[in-house]
Amino acid sequence: MAKCAGGGTKMTRRVSIKPLLFIVAVLTSCAAFAQHSVQLSWQDTINPTGSVTYSVYRGGGACSTNPTMVSIKTGIATLAYADAGLSSGHYCYYVTAVDRNDTSLESKPSNTADAAVVPSPPVLNPPVQPAIGSGNE
Repeated sequence: MAKCAGGGTKMTRRVSIKPLLFIVAVLTSCAAFAQHSVQLSWQDTINPTGSVTYSVYRGGGACSTNPTMVSIKTGIATLAYADAGLSSGHYCYYVTAVDRNDTSLESKPSNTADAAVVPSPPVLNPPVQPAIGSGNE
């Protein structure tokens, strides 16, 4: 299960990587997608569809601790990504836009989003009740 900080607050930052290539990335979601995974989604209202791909970066720890960010997925053509197979802990994410025709051109990072992956609660078996007439009354 994943829980996200911010309570739905959206932040936007417009950055450019060259004239005419901008990203307005708003990391809008890091919801519980499945056990030990985080579902990220973002918006980009500046770039024409198909002109860019996106890269997702992740750091181990809350964003407030300035964790080292590492690229975990490049070439994303959609506005969402599921980061699966995570251990319990805190993670920080951001997204960049990359020019489809010149992958050396990458935007500055979007806003960051915090996610906390929490362990699933243990499954507790209910107590077994003795059957009536079993001699255990």
